[in-house]
Amino acid sequence: MVDGRGFVIDYIWQYHQHPADVTHPIDYWMPLAALYPAVSMKIFGSSLFAALLPSTIIGTSLSLLAWGIARVARLSPAAQLMAAGLVLFIPEFMLGSVRTDTPISYALWAGLALPCFGKGMQQRPILLVGTGVFTGLAWLTRNDGILLLPTYVIGIGIWWYLGGQPIRWRWLGLMFLAIAIVMAPWLWRSWELFGHVLPGGPTFFVVHFNDQFTFNRDINLEYYLNWGWRNILGNIAFHALSNVKQAYTRMDIALPILTLLGLGGLIQRRERRNVLLLATPLVFWAVLYLFYTLLAPFHSMGGSFKKSQLALIPWLAMPAAWALETYVRPHRVAYILAAIIVAFMALNGVEFVRQEMKVVRSHLEPYPELRDTLLELGDANDDGRIIVMGEVPWTLNTYGFHTLVTPFDDRDTILAAARHYQADYLILPTDRWALDALYSGEEIDPRLPIIATSGPFKIASFAEEGGE
Repeated sequence: MVDGRGFVIDYIWQYHQHPADVTHPIDYWMPLAALYPAVSMKIFGSSLFAALLPSTIIGTSLSLLAWGIARVARLSPAAQLMAAGLVLFIPEFMLGSVRTDTPISYALWAGLALPCFGKGMQQRPILLVGTGVFTGLAWLTRNDGILLLPTYVIGIGIWWYLGGQPIRWRWLGLMFLAIAIVMAPWLWRSWELFGHVLPGGPTFFVVHFNDQFTFNRDINLEYYLNWGWRNILGNIAFHALSNVKQAYTRMDIALPILTLLGLGGLIQRRERRNVLLLATPLVFWAVLYLFYTLLAPFHSMGGSFKKSQLALIPWLAMPAAWALETYVRPHRVAYILAAIIVAFMALNGVEFVRQEMKVVRSHLEPYPELRDTLLELGDANDDGRIIVMGEVPWTLNTYGFHTLVTPFDDRDTILAAARHYQADYLILPTDRWALDALYSGEEIDPRLPIIATSGPFKIASFAEEGGE
């Protein structure tokens, strides 16, 4: 994007759309998270600082969002500051602030949409238009932003039935119109390029995480049901528990305890206004939870639920701060306790980021040598590009290669994919049962001769396979 190429990538990480070439328009990811670093790098130059600057600003602003939500809830100024502090050093937000991933910007836009919805359903219906705009921005950040739509439908019923608020049809119509206007350019692009407006693929019917990387197998309802009800229900039960664990472990130690204490206290004391204010965000969490437990559990395994449910953390800081101020007396002890919690959270956050960076450095360590080896081997089929197939295509792509994910299929299908995209080399090891014996040396396949080694990697050649 910085070079003016638009939303185009030089790697294939899944074959849902069977792109015509390795270089192709983005066909799955939403665009907004990539736009921030691109604009920053265009202004400040291509540097790590410029790329991370928007993430740092957005990550810091989430504490301001928590402060604003506590203010809307009419907590005391001290409790508002405690809410902001409880969010400032959330380890996941600290990590997101030094990455260009989606969670923190998604948390910002979804986090802004929900208070606008709550206030709009009460006394300021014009804010429902803001809900529409922020919802569109959240959806443009992550595909599951669409789950805000059923959340609002349920939220309307809650505000009408429990809150005694009239259904503001005209303003709600404008809210959904605003969502449509914000989304229209991207949805139209998807229709023009791919013939549909939502991402395609076997999201709901995979029975293994790697099924999403198949080249041409039919992943459909029949395939899913053939897995057997015992496996299906066991998998749902596993992810039901796993997603709960992900939810509370991503909030550090103190925040989930204080949040539950605060929610219980608000309900017990019949703090109707704040309970209603929290109702729609909690419905959103429940919708995410059910979607990633029942319909897309293997995407949850890849981190989708973990990332999306972080949008609720600025909201959960409000009942947590309320609990501190309400149940810890005298107030100065509550403030000292909050400061201690924030300090330990900051220490945990620093260690969390340090460990994550250590993992990344360990992962990347052998790649410079691999890059040099591939450059030395050169363009095997003389098509002007070195196209490499491997398990982690985006890592190799950052080193300047056009890359393909290794299909999760039999060896003949892997070779067919290589021929289709005129791949030069296959990188082993890879988590593909069809290739394990090649890497271990237990088997030799003349179609995939091992021609070089580089650190832990073995490089097989597709040169004899040729192009289509």
